[in-house]
Parts: sequence; structure tokens; C-alpha cells
Amino acid sequence: QAVFFFLRETLRRDERVERTLNALQQQGIRADLAALQRQQTEINQTMLQAVQANDLTRMNALLPTLNQLNAASEHLEQMSAFTQRFGDWTVLLDTRLDTLEQTLLAGLGELGGEMHQRFDALEARFKEWMYLIASGGLGECVQAHDDLVVYGSAYLQRIEQAAQVFRTAPQYRARTANALGSVLAACGDSKRAEQSLQDALQHATNDGDRALAYHNLFFVYLRRGPAAYAQALDAINNAAELDPNYSLWDRELYLVEKILGAGGMGCAFLASKLGGYRKVVLKILWDSDPAAIQRFYQEAVTMARCAGRYVVEPLHYGYADAARRKPYIEMEYLEDALDGDSWLASNGPLSIEQGIQVGQQMTTGLAAAHAAGICHFDLKPGNLLLRESQGQIEVKIIDFGLSSQVLNLQKQLGTSRLSGKSAFAQAVFGTLDYAPPEQQGDTRYGPPGPKSDLYAFGVTLYRLISGQSAGKPHPRYLRQHEGLHDLIFDCLLDDPAERPESAEFIAAALRGFAQPAVTEQAASKPTAPPVATRTKPTEPTAGFRDPLKDGSQGPALVYLPGGTFTMGDDNSDFSSVKPAHQVTLDAFYIGQYPVTFDDYDRFCTATGRKKPEDEHWGRGFQPVINVDWDDASGYCEWLSEQTGQHYRLLTEAEWEYACR
Repeated sequence: QAVFFFLRETLRRDERVERTLNALQQQGIRADLAALQRQQTEINQTMLQAVQANDLTRMNALLPTLNQLNAASEHLEQMSAFTQRFGDWTVLLDTRLDTLEQTLLAGLGELGGEMHQRFDALEARFKEWMYLIASGGLGECVQAHDDLVVYGSAYLQRIEQAAQVFRTAPQYRARTANALGSVLAACGDSKRAEQSLQDALQHATNDGDRALAYHNLFFVYLRRGPAAYAQALDAINNAAELDPNYSLWDRELYLVEKILGAGGMGCAFLASKLGGYRKVVLKILWDSDPAAIQRFYQEAVTMARCAGRYVVEPLHYGYADAARRKPYIEMEYLEDALDGDSWLASNGPLSIEQGIQVGQQMTTGLAAAHAAGICHFDLKPGNLLLRESQGQIEVKIIDFGLSSQVLNLQKQLGTSRLSGKSAFAQAVFGTLDYAPPEQQGDTRYGPPGPKSDLYAFGVTLYRLISGQSAGKPHPRYLRQHEGLHDLIFDCLLDDPAERPESAEFIAAALRGFAQPAVTEQAASKPTAPPVATRTKPTEPTAGFRDPLKDGSQGPALVYLPGGTFTMGDDNSDFSSVKPAHQVTLDAFYIGQYPVTFDDYDRFCTATGRKKPEDEHWGRGFQPVINVDWDDASGYCEWLSEQTGQHYRLLTEAEWEYACR
């Protein structure tokens, strides 16, 4: 009906029809025919009177007028006939249009039914196509872990063939391009995935399809690694502006500056808090499962208990959405720090001395975490932050607990093939180089635990010192330090029972390797004297720890053979050290390291003593301070009661002998 309305209007406004109507008006077709006929009758009567009166003069005067009237009458009759024909034509055309309209409407009704059937069939095929995509665990929306699965070429070929049909239908063009881009991204074809998603943006007819395309592009760029992080950030910002449901952080609280990294469990952003100048790290979790979110937040709460000098501190946590399915944690940001991989790329491998220093900080942080009941389970260079300060390398461990939800990586992934996988997926598979057998599905060794972190520590420190691949550590890169070599390769033993007993044990061993530096540092603060055990050991021993009643270990002891030395100094200005004289001592054991706050706090807890203040110097593995002679003697008595051995404070002669 609309078509015929416009057809009639077109005819009515056609210039040719308008000219015809104007011509009819100009030719007098609309003149008063009655008036013309009256004039003709009057002239005829006047002419008749003149003829009857034989008035030739009057007859001659009337003759031209009569001729004009006759001619006008004849012309008028012709135009009237034309007008009648034109009117008949327009009536006929209108009638034919009505008939055509009825015929076409009837045909359109049949065609409309057929078209509806075809649309229904196309919609059904599109749903089948989406079901085929879903059979591979995929969909229109790219998911964080979908590129960790290897998809067969036949699966991708079937999807691409069907996509060609739907891309020709305008109403399916954007959705098809989005879904195909998602599949291509999962299959590792980043370039074609980007092309398909750009096609979705070009043909999207609503903000929903455009936002989805930007969201999918975010993951495509993210999986290309740091070189494409800026594009990824632009994409997720565009998606969130079109649809706030795609936002990964609270946009009213934070202004994100860049992406710091991405992994199997989440992504990290550098952000500024709006209204302030503090920079923070925002860590978001991919998984929206309530149980996973609960573990994520519980890890943050627990981690706060071990945060400090060697572990990054969580500052705040919340949700980016009202549905509470997008959790994030706000962490402290270390200015000018590099992750371990970036450090190697910029500065090269660590020296042995630097490696010992870094390893000591790592294991001190791990020991604090293990004491709080937290295991890392994803320790690697990428999860360390290193920065140089006053000639020393400072270390902080990050990403505690983010991988504890995926302990058995090998079983979950099912394959370690990296062919065609994204940088994102390869990073996850690369984690396996640092994971011990019990994390890779070897059930002979029981579930993962604190000693799993010791294995990862050994591989990580080897990589930082050697600069070589972590996959197959080779002894030759540590030959220049036999003690460090043995310690690292002990960490890499398959059986957790054969690895070092604890992170604390490794930290103590590393302090022993760097003993001069540790002794000099410890001298700047007052400490309790080291403790000794039996003064006459029956046989020399390189070193050991007496077990305590609760199953833990006492302080590490080293054997000092007996001997004679000159005690005192005749040239000293202090009379208390004069005169110099010979002193002979029997063999004895001495504590290998200064007594730490952790050691002494354990004694205070067991005996109900008040714990000493640390004067803001720090507790944990720092040497204990603010302990007097009575306190130190009480500690030795407690060790004796716990071990069944005789512990006491060193004599002045024994202390000087040990220092020499």
C-alpha cells in the first residue's frame, strides 16, 4: 500500500501531467461553456434579424464575430473530447493500479510467508552453527583460558565454511564475525582473529556487538605479549565505554595507565587512584566462580599476614561490577622495579654474590609465607620484582596464591605442545619448567606443599644466575661455588622428602655463604651471643640441628675443633684485654647464625615471656635485639630442656676463639 501511495504521488507530481493540465487550462478547457453558448445564441439571433431586415451593413459587421464564436466552439468541442479521453486514461490508470496493488499484495503475502520460512530456517542454521562452536567450549565471547586447548583442524574448517553463509546476511554479519574471531583466537590464529573482529566492528549495528568486538580484541592483543599491551588496554577501555559490564576494574576509583602482565589466573594493571597520587597494582582474576573468588580474597587476607620486606603487600580488594563476579586486589607498587625476566633481558644474569643475596631474600619471604600457611605454587622469575638500591638488589615476591587453584597443571592442560599457541598460553605452559613433579600430576609424591616452592626456588635461582633455560639446569654454570651448586640441585630432587627441609633452612645456608656481609650487618645492632652445645663432642660433625619436642628443629650448629690461641692484646689502650696470654680450649659446637626474632619469639611463646621490641628494625629472620644476659640464659635453658642436650652461653674466650 505504501508503494502505491508513492506511485500515485509520483504521477500527480510528474511534470508531464502538470504540463498537460496547464495546457488544458490555457486552451479554455475550464472556461464557462454556458456563457460561450449564450454569446453564440445572441449573435445568431442578431444575425437572423439582420438577414430578415436585409441589413447588409450589420450583417457584415456581425460576420467576423460569428466566425470567431463558431471556431471557438469547434475548438472547445475538440478540447472537451481530449479532456474526456485524458480523464478516462487517468481513471483507467488508477483502476489498473488498484488491480495491480491487489495482485501484488496477494503475491507479497505469499512471498512474505516464504521469506519468514527462509528467515526461520537461517536462524535455525545459525543456532546450529553456534552449537557447533559451543561443542568446543567456545562462544561469541573470548574466554581467558580457551587458548590453552588444542583444537583440531577439522573443527576449525567446519566453522569457517558455515561462517561464509552467515556473513552474507546483514543481520548476522557482526555476530558471525565476532564468533569466528573468538574461535580463531582460541586456535592461535591471532592475525585472522583480529581481521574478523575488525570486520565485526565495521558492520556492527548496535553498541552491544561493538562492545563485544572490543572485548574480544582485548584478549587477542593481550595474548601477543607486552608489545601489544597498549592496544589491549585501548580495546578494553573502548568496550567498557560502550558497555560498563566489560570493565575489569572500578572506573570510579582507578585510572589504569598500562598493563603490567597477564597469566593463567589473571591480569595486572598499573593504576593511579583517582583523587590521589599513589600508584598501585591492580590484579584481577579471570575466574568468576564464587568458590574461586572466595579463595582469591582469602589468599589476599592471609597474604597480608606475611607481607613485608620481601613480599608485596595487598592494600585493598573489591569488585569491578555490581554482580560481584569480577574481583580485584589492589597491591603496593614498586617504582623502578623489574620482574625477573625483564631484569635478565636488561641486565643479564646475576653474579654468584648477587644470586646469593637474591636467593636469601626469596627464601626469607617464602619462609614467612609458609609459616602463615601460604604456598606460592607459581614461583618463577616473572613473579619476582627486583630493583637496585644503593648497590644492593632488593627483591619482593608477587602473585602469592594466584596459581594455588590450578595445582595440577599437566592434568588440566592435557598437553605441553606449544605449536601455534599464543604468548599467553606459552607463558602458562612455561610455568611447568618451574613446577615440581607433584604439581605435574606425579602422584607418587603426594599433594603439593611448601617443598614444591623449594623446587621452584631452585629452578628460579638457577635461571637468574645462569641466564639459561630453566627446563634442563646444567651443573657447569654453578661450578665456581660448590656450596651453592649443591644447595640448588638439592632443591631440584624429584622426591620432596629429599629436598632441603624448609625455606628457613635454605635462607640460613645462603646466609652462611655470605657470612662476612651478614656478620658486618649484624654488628650494627646489638644481638645476643651465639649459643654452644656440648663442650666435648665425641666426634666431629660438619653441622646439624637438634630436634625440638614439637618436631621442629633447633638452631643450626657447627663444630669447632679444640686448640690454643693468644687471647688479649698488650698493645691495646684497654686494660681489660691485657696482658696477652695463651688459652687452650676443648672442641665445642657453636650456633652457626645469630639468634633471630623468630627463634626467640618461639621461646617466648612457649614460656610465656614478653617478646622484645624490634625498634622498627623488623622481626622474622632479623637478629634479635633488646635481650639481656638473663633472657639469653633462659633461652639456652629452654633449648636444653627441649633437646636433652646442654646449651649455654659462650665464654669470652670461646667467643674470641670462634671469631678468630
